[in-house]
Amino acid sequence: MASPYPTRTRGPRLDPAMDNTNDAEAPAPKRARRAAAPAEGEAGPSGSGPVRRPGATAGGRGRAARNWEVNEEEEDHMEQVTDHYRREEVKSREKLGVTEQEAEQLVAGVMRYMLFRQAQKPDQPVRREDIARQAMGKYQGMRMAGPIIARAQEKFAAEFGLEMKQMELHQAAMKSSKLTGSFNVTVAYVLRSILPTALLAFAYPNPEPLYALAIIIMSVIHLSGDSVSEVELWQQLEDLGLQKAGRQKAFKGTAQEQLQLLVKQRYLVEVTQGRGAEVERTYELGDNGSTAMNDERIKDFIKQVFDAPQEA
Repeated sequence: MASPYPTRTRGPRLDPAMDNTNDAEAPAPKRARRAAAPAEGEAGPSGSGPVRRPGATAGGRGRAARNWEVNEEEEDHMEQVTDHYRREEVKSREKLGVTEQEAEQLVAGVMRYMLFRQAQKPDQPVRREDIARQAMGKYQGMRMAGPIIARAQEKFAAEFGLEMKQMELHQAAMKSSKLTGSFNVTVAYVLRSILPTALLAFAYPNPEPLYALAIIIMSVIHLSGDSVSEVELWQQLEDLGLQKAGRQKAFKGTAQEQLQLLVKQRYLVEVTQGRGAEVERTYELGDNGSTAMNDERIKDFIKQVFDAPQEA
């Protein structure tokens, strides 16, 4: 899926004499394009059909239409991310030890592998060594993972609206330990959308309940001083009507199973202390959770909850 925003060309600019575009047909300035939303009845992004104003219904199904006005800060963020990976890709070109055709084939292999893993195991980080082994074949021992991954990151951002974000995986026991010292860090990558919220809402009108649960749990952890005991966490969730063992309509399984899935996806870290009947578990933000929801985003979510008008 191509990005709905035009990508910058890398080649030289055309000579003005060769450009026969009428000035009247020139595109509107960037800021004007952002502020302008499609008029009612006009086509929305990606041929999504006529746009209706909020409150209008589509197809007689009672579904409220979306407002297509894109947040400027979100669009700026997308452009900054894309520019960052473009610069990194340019810097890494001199390290390529293969032909351009071979490089493009390797980049395509890395991108296919990342998309496959995202579909197979959503949001679970993919280790750099797995990418090199599975997607680079005979080239994995040539220290080419860096420049090839850099080019894949640039293409994901510019053409897919996705960030192939690098993260560091730590062992849970070492991360939570009070002891100081060195320990092994594994480099991994995860795909994240950098599209503005308005476009994401069109692509995913009904977000997964699991991610709503993740935001709530991460907020509880934040309010508890970056760590919460299992007992206290379930007390908070039960106050919201979420039973530990009961099957929930919104989830495919029990709430406990969803919690373990968030641990597996490394949104959360489960720290176990003690043995046998004396085992105590606490939860902290995992590597994936720390990059997906930083402190500012969690604070914004909490503020929205407490500032929301109360129903009579």
